[in-house]
Amino acid sequence: LKVKYIGSIPSGLMPLSIQDLRFGDVGRVLPTAVSACLIGYMESIAIGKTVASKHGYEVEAGQEMLALGVANLVGSFFSCYPVTGSFSRSAVNNSTGAKSQLSGLITALLLFCTLLFMT
Repeated sequence: LKVKYIGSIPSGLMPLSIQDLRFGDVGRVLPTAVSACLIGYMESIAIGKTVASKHGYEVEAGQEMLALGVANLVGSFFSCYPVTGSFSRSAVNNSTGAKSQLSGLITALLLFCTLLFMT
């Protein structure tokens, strides 16, 4: 059986895509971008408040919005998918006892090394 599961995976990191920016397309993509932004923000806040209520702390909504905005802005230069909170990742971190963002940093470093050295 010669089933092709995936096409060619480019090696290394994605190149900067800032040169592909066309301001003429802003009006066409703005409604979708705003919708995705609001849905992602609401999802992240819902996840954060759920975990926060279990552990007795509060989520700063403005800080969450700033973090998502910066992450998505930087990611847009590399053709990344939009970033939001993750129910599954938060549940795993919560159940394994993760207390800080160090677990996310370790995951990011592992993914970075996988992209850099294993593709």
